[in-house]
Amino acid sequence: MSSYFDSFLASGVSAILTKSSVAPLERIKILKQTQNYYSQSNYGSLFGSCRFIYKNEGLRGFYRGHYSNMLRIFPAYLIKFPANEFYKKLYKADETHPMRLLLAGISAGSTQVSVIYPLDIIRTRMTLDHHMTTNYNSYYKCARNIFKSEGIMAFYKGYPISGMTYPIYVGLQFFIYESLKTDFSYFAGAIAGMTAQTLMYPGDVLKRHLQINGIDNTGKKYDGLIDCIRKIYGKYGFRGFYTGYGVNILKAVPETMIQFAVYDKVTNLLNRNKL
Repeated sequence: MSSYFDSFLASGVSAILTKSSVAPLERIKILKQTQNYYSQSNYGSLFGSCRFIYKNEGLRGFYRGHYSNMLRIFPAYLIKFPANEFYKKLYKADETHPMRLLLAGISAGSTQVSVIYPLDIIRTRMTLDHHMTTNYNSYYKCARNIFKSEGIMAFYKGYPISGMTYPIYVGLQFFIYESLKTDFSYFAGAIAGMTAQTLMYPGDVLKRHLQINGIDNTGKKYDGLIDCIRKIYGKYGFRGFYTGYGVNILKAVPETMIQFAVYDKVTNLLNRNKL
């Protein structure tokens, strides 16, 4: 129990520092992912996106949705790292059994996404700008509007694609990091983040479109996952599945480095204090 408590504490510190450091890039990524749904083009280059946000929302605009993201990411990290430790012990996974490491990470990702997915729905809605919607300006109102307008199942919009791709993303993240951290130190986190994000990014874009599908009592644009894939590909081609990818990679490198570095540092500090 002591090791799991240490993992919980290290996860919490990692969550706060990681997401706070990349919050502006996180918001720009989501806005770039979702603007195609609204047939908008307000968020092009990184500089242009920053200028548009500052002009319309001021400095606070860069952190719009950050509160809802922290309410999501804190329990997410509290599940992610301890769950990975639990599954590593369950599967007897270590560097000599790479496939077990991958399986442990996938299991941890599946546990995490299943529990906190409704919070991700709220975070996405609250990150949108006022050109897209005005109905999700507070956490309570956002949750109430979703439930009142779309029903309880709306909190799991887009879950099937996320349930398939996110566990693999987490599995790859942990597997690559733990395989490389001895030889590559902090760079292992960057390599793990870039590789996992690149391979699984289309799932994140599809999830985001399905999360906002039919909001504000508008007609649904997609009749499910397959229709969403077909329409995005038909209008934008393969690049449509990588909308916002550049900003995401720019965010993913420091994010993953900070995430794993802080977690390891806090865990090691707690272990030294016990000696």
